[in-house]
Amino acid sequence: MAGRRSVWSDPRLAVAARDFVAATDEVWRLQRYDDRECRFFRTCVAGRPEPVSGSWQGIYIIAPSGEVLARRNSLSADRVLELIALGLERWRALPEEKRQAADPERYLPRFRWEDSRPQGGLILETLQRELEGEEGSFTVRRGPFNRDHVWYAKDEARAWLPAQPHEGQRFGVPDRLARRLARFHLIDNVRGQEGPFAPEDIRSVEIEGVIDHLDDEKIRVRFSGKTDLRSDGVWRMGDNEWKYFPNRPRGMRTEMVGVARWNVAEGAFDSFQIVAIGEAWGSSGLNGRRAAEESPQAVAHLITLAPEKESGWLPPAFIDAYDATWLRRPEQPAPSVPGESPAIDRIPTGGAEERAKGTPSETSREPQGPSETLLTAPSPCYPPTLVTCL
Repeated sequence: MAGRRSVWSDPRLAVAARDFVAATDEVWRLQRYDDRECRFFRTCVAGRPEPVSGSWQGIYIIAPSGEVLARRNSLSADRVLELIALGLERWRALPEEKRQAADPERYLPRFRWEDSRPQGGLILETLQRELEGEEGSFTVRRGPFNRDHVWYAKDEARAWLPAQPHEGQRFGVPDRLARRLARFHLIDNVRGQEGPFAPEDIRSVEIEGVIDHLDDEKIRVRFSGKTDLRSDGVWRMGDNEWKYFPNRPRGMRTEMVGVARWNVAEGAFDSFQIVAIGEAWGSSGLNGRRAAEESPQAVAHLITLAPEKESGWLPPAFIDAYDATWLRRPEQPAPSVPGESPAIDRIPTGGAEERAKGTPSETSREPQGPSETLLTAPSPCYPPTLVTCL
């Protein structure tokens, strides 16, 4: 998030990045899963495919062969520009034989969460911001924000309406749908990553609807609701990768209003908006709230239909913890990694000769903050790949 604001929003970076191929991915998965693309990434960065703990956040420039040309973790646009110039210089100095793409058998993934994107379902985008001022006259605080996606399958999307709707009808949104929204998406991730809430953390979750217009083409529904979730900091969601996440006493209370429109012919929502305003308190250790006794922070969540573009395909942050039977899941869970990974400044980060010597390059730096990785599959005709873990 900090990288989006301080680095990639810089117009100079937008121009410099045109010489590269870029895509986005999550570094936690790349470090820990056994899929081919994850093993390939670890081999490129550290020269070995075994899973590692810690965080390999940073900005990488990688040749199609997998050779790391340069890397750095920085929130300074000037330093990233220096890195890009260095990577491009090293790319141009590479002989032709070192510009060839790696064998696709080494990196093409066998599993991606995107494969479970529900066709014909309800794909929502969430935007979280901090508020300031007094209740009743809040304004959006400039600065931190975050985004995520919410997934509902086709039958779940239809369940946001009653089976036989009629004008003026009041109804409750099914618990399984309302709780998914509250547990995994009405969380305090404005400044950094926070973990999901467990079912036991729910004090109350209620979302009600009323059909305020209905004809042969459209059904319009208005929503209102309240949520109250509180965790005592004890992990209660079983054996999944989020159990390793810092967890401390925290909570989120919201009140929401919204309106949506169902297209009868298409059998889908063509408009959906919910605004949830409330207060967050406590800390997960990585969400920018330093202590549980910190005073509550007013926050706002805007929930709308996800855009019909590539960014709209990103899976929800907590997709692996979703209570959904329709999800395609990996054959093996993410491995647990004992011990600590080597510090990022002790992992060779330059070209092949630097990695062979085991010496760090001038572009290394300790990682900071939540992670996000830009990575693309190499191709013989591609320029070097711009890889960013923010």
